[in-house]
Amino acid sequence: MIAVVALMTVAVQAMSYVFPPYIVPPVPEIMNSLVEIFSEYGSDMVDSIIRFAVAILAAMLGGWLIGLLMSLQRTIGRLGEAFFRLVLATPALSIMVFAVLWFRGIELRIFFVAFTLAVPFYVIAVYEAVKGLDRGLVDAVQQFRPTRWQMLRLVLIPYTVSHLIMTTKSIASFTLRIIVFAEVIAATSGVGSAIVEAQANFRTDRIFAWTVVLVAFSFVMLATVDQLERVLLRWRPENSIG
Repeated sequence: MIAVVALMTVAVQAMSYVFPPYIVPPVPEIMNSLVEIFSEYGSDMVDSIIRFAVAILAAMLGGWLIGLLMSLQRTIGRLGEAFFRLVLATPALSIMVFAVLWFRGIELRIFFVAFTLAVPFYVIAVYEAVKGLDRGLVDAVQQFRPTRWQMLRLVLIPYTVSHLIMTTKSIASFTLRIIVFAEVIAATSGVGSAIVEAQANFRTDRIFAWTVVLVAFSFVMLATVDQLERVLLRWRPENSIG
């Protein structure tokens, strides 16, 4: 990763000698813009982080509950699976337009877009995980005549936690990009709004700097999820090959 970052930095600096600064700015200008961003746009970063955290946590919890409900009742499961696959097939731009038409508040619009696009991934992941649950394990637990709540608490919830974490790894960066995209269209604060401001002022160096910030945040976020996985799933043995 360090080698890739170094090569990209060298490539950007080399291109800055060929293209004018409003197309590819020199690396020192980008670094100066990074300092300016952290000193002038800290509140915008906080706004975007809060929007992301609220949307991803709500999608995780909502998707978990809906997926478990679908797995407990076959008819609900089939209808829910068809509905959420339809939502997955809906373009993000269409959902954004619906949000603008249906809601007045900016925060509600952004939350609606991010939640609507993220929650189907969790629902389908949990539902498919329960469908793939080892039948031998289920039969062994049912020998003790557990109640539905006990089956949910002792088998389904622990089993689906790993799938929630795996899904979060897959869609966290996607959700972040959706929130920034929504801020570009519908918000007056946040990273997306700051990027629009930089574009309007032909500050390509700031656009590069914001890109660096978003990429760095994505890596920090994934590292945090990895750490949570180690803590929450420490009971699960890891398989190794070789």
